[in-house]
Amino acid sequence: MAEAAVPRVDAGNGDDGATLVDAIARLATEAQRSPAVELGSTRAWADAAGATARLHGGPVALVHTACAHPLLQLSEQSPKAGTRSRAPAAATAAVQRRMFKAVAAILASLCASGHTHHPVRPNLPFAAVAAPKRKRGEAKALAAANFKRTSAAPLVHNAADLHCAIASVMRNASVSPLSVHLLLPFTPAFDTAAPGFHSLIISRLCTDLSYASEVWQILQPPFYSFPLVSELPTSESDVYPQHIVNAVSFLVKTGTNAVIAVMRDSPQLRSLVFSGIDSQWHEVLASTAENIANSATSSTENMSTEDEANRGAEFRNILLEAKQVTRIRHKCYELVVSAQASDSRLVQSHLPAHEAIVTAGRLSTLGWLVREVARFLHSADSDSTTNSDGVYAEDLRFVEGPVPLLGGMLAEIPQPHAMLAAHVAITQLARAMSRVYAGPGAADGADKELLSLFYGAVAAVLRPIGFAGRSEGEWAWVDTVCATAINVAMRKDDLRQVHHQQLSHQQPLGPPQVEHLESDQRVDGEDANRPDDDDDDHVMDESAAIERYTGGSAIVFVADEPTFREFETATCDSGSFNCVAFDCEWRPDSWKLFGERDSPAATLQIAIGLLRSDGEVNTRIFQNVKVFVLGLAEISEADMVRVVGRLFLDKVILKLGFGFAEDTSRLRRRYPSFPAEMRNYYDLSTVTTAMRSKQYFQAKKKISLADMVLQYLGVSLDKRVRMSDWEIRPLTQRMLTYAGNDAKVLLDLYQQMLREGDLGKAKGDTGKKKKGQQK
Repeated sequence: MAEAAVPRVDAGNGDDGATLVDAIARLATEAQRSPAVELGSTRAWADAAGATARLHGGPVALVHTACAHPLLQLSEQSPKAGTRSRAPAAATAAVQRRMFKAVAAILASLCASGHTHHPVRPNLPFAAVAAPKRKRGEAKALAAANFKRTSAAPLVHNAADLHCAIASVMRNASVSPLSVHLLLPFTPAFDTAAPGFHSLIISRLCTDLSYASEVWQILQPPFYSFPLVSELPTSESDVYPQHIVNAVSFLVKTGTNAVIAVMRDSPQLRSLVFSGIDSQWHEVLASTAENIANSATSSTENMSTEDEANRGAEFRNILLEAKQVTRIRHKCYELVVSAQASDSRLVQSHLPAHEAIVTAGRLSTLGWLVREVARFLHSADSDSTTNSDGVYAEDLRFVEGPVPLLGGMLAEIPQPHAMLAAHVAITQLARAMSRVYAGPGAADGADKELLSLFYGAVAAVLRPIGFAGRSEGEWAWVDTVCATAINVAMRKDDLRQVHHQQLSHQQPLGPPQVEHLESDQRVDGEDANRPDDDDDDHVMDESAAIERYTGGSAIVFVADEPTFREFETATCDSGSFNCVAFDCEWRPDSWKLFGERDSPAATLQIAIGLLRSDGEVNTRIFQNVKVFVLGLAEISEADMVRVVGRLFLDKVILKLGFGFAEDTSRLRRRYPSFPAEMRNYYDLSTVTTAMRSKQYFQAKKKISLADMVLQYLGVSLDKRVRMSDWEIRPLTQRMLTYAGNDAKVLLDLYQQMLREGDLGKAKGDTGKKKKGQQK
């Protein structure tokens, strides 16, 4: 396919002073249409610029005329100094960049062409003023000599004048800060010549996150030069001006990787930047926490709406920037700290405290875990077995699932900010759960039972940071947040009374007492009347109405010497099995900060079976199936390598897995000497040619194990306890069943795919993760 031609814009003949204005208008039109614009004849643009300069009184008027186009101005909605946004309001940053670069090229062509402003006869070119009328030969020779004598001076003169004009434009608050591109043909050394002007440019550019490339460019020579490490004095207190520190801090918040090398070489700059960010964020976090406490105990009439909005915007900015700041912070200290830490994976624990940065980083990842809690509570409400009182005895313990993970995450946040983190978590959880309550035809009984789960979850999440079941004093906001979110969704006043009785009673909060509620018949499975939504807050269990996979085999938990001997005996008898299915579980860590170590595998599930045939390929079935769940914290590395490592390296026994590359990586985090690859391995996540011919998974970007099981076995996998802390002991019965079934189902899946002829021939190692596969 031929590439689209880059549009070229011509300036015209330069005879009319309005030519440059008209040409820039055409240039703006093309800049908005195309990602690249080329100028036409350089000489024509120079003539047009020169004519405009002479007509309007010099280079200052020329530059102001060139920058007068509305596309290059800031509108009233554009970010003011001290604030930030993600895109300019008047036009996109990309279009403004193209425009200013084109104008800079025009000004550069004006200097290169030899045009200059003459005070005596401003409407004539310089050569016409200098050369009197002579004979043809004499005039030609004199003109050439005159050009040689005067060409250098006009260049310098024009550059200096244009530089002053550009500086005046950049001081104009109504012009976009991207006017910094006009300086590129006339680059001064600001660190020695005009530090105040340099500071002004940086302060204007740091108002918008999309200006990061310009901020970095203005920190490069000849605008500014970072001192070399060998040049730094013993006392570095005044080495870096404040506007330089501010610029580097801005680049850190935008995730600009180029600043990493600069800060690695300068401990003082590194300390100034991250200490400054930490101090600034600490004030915002403390102010936000104070507002939360005040809003729960005082009237909102005395609070300034504008101040409240500004604080909220600052807090949201912190959450947006936290991921990049924590990443660059780790990168900057990585080389320095790795020399001190015995294990490079422990760099995070050797970093400076920076409590506010760490808190913001964890707060920025709360949303994902909160949504998992909401999904867990809804699935427990839809599919759990109740006791005689209608209360979920197993669920209300909150041992499994993501609820204890959220509470543990809050407990890791430094105490000055723990209350704010708790407020953010409970607010997001109430908002997510209110989507379930808001079903237009949802049964009251199901809602009340789900409400009981929600209140119990709130108490379980907050208990690790000191909540004792009383929404009073510093915990008054709990009652406000939960009651507001739920009652707005349900429009039922009786739930407010239920909420007070659940959270405000004097005894420590245990399983919610719901005897005062009407004894409604429990709704089994998915309620068809509840809302279906496709966004990130969707908490409905789409497979609840489909029959669950049960496995059907006894599961042995291997965590001591007798059970390990039983497992070893079963796997040493090679005649009793010819296929092994593997799967792993680990403590979820998707919310960890950049540089923190991934969780090692906590359990290894192994299902063994003997695949036999009755003479027909499509009648092969597994026999003598046994399922084991190995508690890896209780098994030594030597035993694992000797028994399980032997299975990995066996060339005869067929190994099954589903995207096992990540599982192998987690295993090796716990057992470094464990084999990195399997032999004779088949990855069931492979979408074969036969599957494509049957148009399976056509609408799926990522194929999960649940998708495969539903397609071939017609049942759903119970994933409710997937997001659990798999390091806990003992495992609950549901966790043990879930883990064992994840391995056993691979045998059943392989057997069915073999019958339908959908298996591929590719057998590979576990070291490569295939594109589009999902655990």
